[in-house]
Amino acid sequence: MATIMDVEGLCKRFQTSKSEITALHEVNFRVRQGEFLAVIGPSGCGKTTLLRCIAGLESPSLGEIRINDRPVTGPGTDRMMVFQDFNQLFPWLTVRDNILFPLKLVNRGKNNIERKVLAEYYLELVGLADYGHMYPHQLSGGMKQRVAIARALALSPKVLLMDEPFGSLDAITRTNLQEELLNIWEKTGVTIIFVTHNIEEAIMLADRIMVLKSGRVEKLMINTVTRPRYYDSPEFASLWEHLHNLLQGRREKEKLKGEIKKEVGLAF
Repeated sequence: MATIMDVEGLCKRFQTSKSEITALHEVNFRVRQGEFLAVIGPSGCGKTTLLRCIAGLESPSLGEIRINDRPVTGPGTDRMMVFQDFNQLFPWLTVRDNILFPLKLVNRGKNNIERKVLAEYYLELVGLADYGHMYPHQLSGGMKQRVAIARALALSPKVLLMDEPFGSLDAITRTNLQEELLNIWEKTGVTIIFVTHNIEEAIMLADRIMVLKSGRVEKLMINTVTRPRYYDSPEFASLWEHLHNLLQGRREKEKLKGEIKKEVGLAF
């Protein structure tokens, strides 16, 4: 598969009143067209900052991001983002109109009739064909996330960016949406970059898994678990243990450093 995205030498720094914080440092990777890439790591490691840079919502301090060899200089419809927050929909618009709104903004479709056909297609794709007339407050959290996915896909992005979209859902709903997302991915062929704290989720969904630590790429690896994937399979358990050890190892080192500093302080 052809490369759709290149990230080269990406650094992102934030200036506070007291110091400069480095959120991302020398991040380099490529994403293939149609690939499902999961990004995992502890809180504060730079996962969301990475997505925001790709989306064009943050400007890199150094380095470059290219989509089909074109530098990312700001937001664009070739990259759409789905957030964790259930309130990313317009509450005063119906489900159908939430999807129609961006279609009208970018003038996708020849006329309103064609845009409505597109909206209905994507509502059906996410299993909400009968809910177009309803308002966001009438939907469950899982249904709201389906609408957000439909709205993003309706603009035919080259890359779909997902920032822990299922993180606030209960376990059963989360599992169901994971299965639905895989079906949508297979039907559309869209490239997905998916941020999650959940190791099981990363293994279940992704072709490759990137481990971020302290703003650096600790590891970028192929998901060796064959599809369809099952949580209780030996290969699933083996990869889970490997990823868990990668993440836990860092925490143990930081804990040890803290204990050493504490002991040194007591010694003096």
